[in-house]
Amino acid sequence: MMRSQGIKGPSYKFIHGNSKKIINMRTSVVSFPLELSHVHELLPRVQPHIHAWIKLYGMNFLFWQGPQALLVVTEPEQVLNNKNGEFRKRDPTFYI
Repeated sequence: MMRSQGIKGPSYKFIHGNSKKIINMRTSVVSFPLELSHVHELLPRVQPHIHAWIKLYGMNFLFWQGPQALLVVTEPEQVLNNKNGEFRKRDPTFYI
């Protein structure tokens, strides 16, 4: 259903989802020391699966943690778009 809406991501693997792939990616990244000159690049080190899948599937994608689907949104303005006026603004609440 998400693919029909343009949301891509790694395919579901029975029972474990993408957990094995995530563990393998983390293991391979932490197997070598982090150089001090690359300390500012933490995402590829801390969450290598997110970093790799952003490059592969785009800024918004779906992956599986066991049987549960997780939607990664890095462009909230695309999701919270209100061009059709579907999301009404609440009137401000004033407290006295």
